[in-house]
Amino acid sequence: MGWGLSGHGDDGCEVAPHCAKCPLAMCQYDLPPHERAALKNSARNALILSAAADGAKRTEIAEAAGLSERSVYRVIAEAK
Repeated sequence: MGWGLSGHGDDGCEVAPHCAKCPLAMCQYDLPPHERAALKNSARNALILSAAADGAKRTEIAEAAGLSERSVYRVIAEAK
């Protein structure tokens, strides 16, 4: 198991299964706690928008992301 700058093992987190597959520009563990949520949400929102652009239905996106359909709708609406 490798160790990154953040000092945690490369066993992934709730964002990605491994550091090498993480969509975030900076490791969430290198940020103060109050900035972690915003960073995680921006990565999550990018994945939601990408799935919607690929034609996935809101119900499918919500189930895959572990969110309500309303949350998915809000993310898509705010991006317009």
